[in-house]
Amino acid sequence: MKALLTTTCAATLSLTAPFALAECNVMLQMHAPATALNLDDMTQTVVDTSTSLMWMRCPLGYDLDTENNACSLTDSPSGFTWEQALLNARAFSYAGFDDWRLPNRKELDTLVDRHCFEPAINTHLFPATE
Repeated sequence: MKALLTTTCAATLSLTAPFALAECNVMLQMHAPATALNLDDMTQTVVDTSTSLMWMRCPLGYDLDTENNACSLTDSPSGFTWEQALLNARAFSYAGFDDWRLPNRKELDTLVDRHCFEPAINTHLFPATE
């Protein structure tokens, strides 16, 4: 199973406001079916059964608060250059895995929930997504 960080370039992760739930139109078909994304309660990761990819629920530099289903900024930087993000991902260990890497565009697209917007993702599974 491939382990992926839930941050893209990670260079634009400056967060100052609390996260809101996504607005969704239930009349539109979901692109990333909720049944394909499974929350692993033990590791607090999300596993996509259709792609066999594992995702962190919070971006690098944030800790997951499971009680409030929220991500909080750690003392790590909230943004990285592309090169810093690549290096940090290679050196990162989380949930018993040390093979984390940045996802490519196609992999990120599997998380897009096209019937939702602001953000177009399942905010229960990924609470720190703008």
